[in-house]
Amino acid sequence: VVAAAGNDGASAYLVGGPSTADRALSVAAIDGSAPTFPGVGIAGTTLTGVNSNEGGPLPVTGTVRVLRDAGGAIGLGCLPGDYSAVVAGDIVVTVRGTCARADRAINGQAAGAAAVIMLNNSAGLPPFEGNIPGVTIPFVGMTADDEAAVVATDGTSITLETTSIANPTYRAAASFTSAGPRPGDSAPKPDIAGPGVALVSAGVGSGSGVTTSSGTSMSSPHTAGIAALVRQAHPSWKPVQIKAAMMNTADASALVDFDPRREGTGLVRAGAAIAARAIATTTRGRNSVTFGYEALRKVHHEEHSVALRNYSADPITYDVAANVVGDALGTVVSVRPTEVTVPAGGSAQFKAVLDVDPTAAAALPPADESILGDLVSMRGLIVATPRETAPGVGPLSVPFGLVPRGLSAVTASAGTDSISVRNKGLHAGNADFYAWQLSGAPGGAARFDLRAVGLQQLPGEAAGADPSDRVLVFAVSTFGRFDSAAEGEIDILVDINNDGIPDVVVVSIDEGLLTAGSFNGVALTFTIDLATGQQIGSAIPTTAAMNGSTLLLPTLASWIGADEFSYSVASFDLLTGDEDAIAGSSGLLSASWNVATTPVSTGDFVSLDPGGAVTVTVTTSSSQLKKTPVLGWMVVTSDDANGAAQADLVALSSVTE
Repeated sequence: VVAAAGNDGASAYLVGGPSTADRALSVAAIDGSAPTFPGVGIAGTTLTGVNSNEGGPLPVTGTVRVLRDAGGAIGLGCLPGDYSAVVAGDIVVTVRGTCARADRAINGQAAGAAAVIMLNNSAGLPPFEGNIPGVTIPFVGMTADDEAAVVATDGTSITLETTSIANPTYRAAASFTSAGPRPGDSAPKPDIAGPGVALVSAGVGSGSGVTTSSGTSMSSPHTAGIAALVRQAHPSWKPVQIKAAMMNTADASALVDFDPRREGTGLVRAGAAIAARAIATTTRGRNSVTFGYEALRKVHHEEHSVALRNYSADPITYDVAANVVGDALGTVVSVRPTEVTVPAGGSAQFKAVLDVDPTAAAALPPADESILGDLVSMRGLIVATPRETAPGVGPLSVPFGLVPRGLSAVTASAGTDSISVRNKGLHAGNADFYAWQLSGAPGGAARFDLRAVGLQQLPGEAAGADPSDRVLVFAVSTFGRFDSAAEGEIDILVDINNDGIPDVVVVSIDEGLLTAGSFNGVALTFTIDLATGQQIGSAIPTTAAMNGSTLLLPTLASWIGADEFSYSVASFDLLTGDEDAIAGSSGLLSASWNVATTPVSTGDFVSLDPGGAVTVTVTTSSSQLKKTPVLGWMVVTSDDANGAAQADLVALSSVTE
């Protein structure tokens, strides 16, 4: 199976099925379109963009018309009705997201626009489109960085003129191509990369016409065609051998930004794969070495076998080495032996070896650096280089990857008006204090199975808000481990008038899914008025490390709209459909909070080196506890092991006065 890696972008764990299957060849997309683009400039400014469909003729002069959505933000322009205010000759401005990019050009021309400008919703320029059937006006793609300057021209007359611009992403990963590793076990995926930007193909229903399209849905059939040629050259080979030949012979040096986590072993090479007379394979048809996700608390040693198969009539001697791409993170990847001779028509093996000592594990970045789509990982290629080259005998590449985390072991225990925290782990850890208010039982959504919920209150200045405001942070502890918080949805359902009906939801969810209809792997916390469906305030990043089991959802008391409220909690796994809630016999359990009179102290935060210990004084208010019950304190440490260890629960009754 040759399958598209997906078009969800550079955040970790976004590579999608069926390309994630062991034996499937997962194909990423690179921009192989052209080193330069036909460009468009706005006269009298330094603003330039790509003339995505080479429309014209230029120059074009018109009044700028920025489309707006119901909330006043730049409109997507996905529907013909979005252009009802457009006057013939206008230059329309939209933003990328949700619908096909070309829909804006089609709708704009139908409305009489002289040109359509689409601002990108990610870094860099949008993909070059090529011919868009029925569209003759310029369809101009500009960067997200240009948004403010372009929007500032709304209502003024501008002239679009011809220029030429360099293609900044030529021979680099396409902005949309989905990144690995594979969800679940952090195995290396995608496997390989192919051209996937502005590819010309047969236009369905066009007779002899063509269409130009971008996506991993273009790079994967391109690669599938090469697989067919490899099968033709080697009719006795099984799919796993064909996959190996293509991965082994791909060219990493052809890519200017080579990263195995996005581009596998590199750019597919038809000639080299077809001519291959030797291949390297691993177990289960992966043709990659999976060191996976490792939570490290001691010396770690791991070995995997790689098999070399020689189909030629002469023995081949290889020098084998492991080459890390980027930061090795203090780990050591080696091979044993480093010299392998494979007999004619025979096979031989070597071992890929990973070693991580406690010093390296202790020095790993904190868990919270793997957040908002970023992932601390070590990856690279094992390359077997023949001593002598011959037709079909060249270097063979096998990708490897590791997602490491050094573990702290912060424990919290009750004392007299205090909680003592101690770190018995090898990695530094933080103790972050919350009022523990809700507890759940195991058995709901496996990865987002709700274990406990706490609430922390901080001064408004902590989030750059008015000093009279308060920052409220909901801490959610899960029984399971999620790859990315963006794979799930956490709903804090807030009732501000005590009628049992939620008025506001504080929700952690994938930003792209909520705002544009497709995942981008970045979990943000939104505060939403349930009566109107409108967002209150701005989105704030959810603090939730990759491969973790704790999420921190921040909001402001002013956004909730009441000093006193109750809340309940539910979760949804957006990939599996599993759901969970903290519920009792008669429905969702709820907790209450009063911003003006908090029942216990929260917000203490201490950092602990390995072996460190601190005693934190905590306070309670007997009168407020009668009105606002709490179970105790939740002490969150994102560098601790997943599950219960990551959020220690200290019962209120255990803290003596």
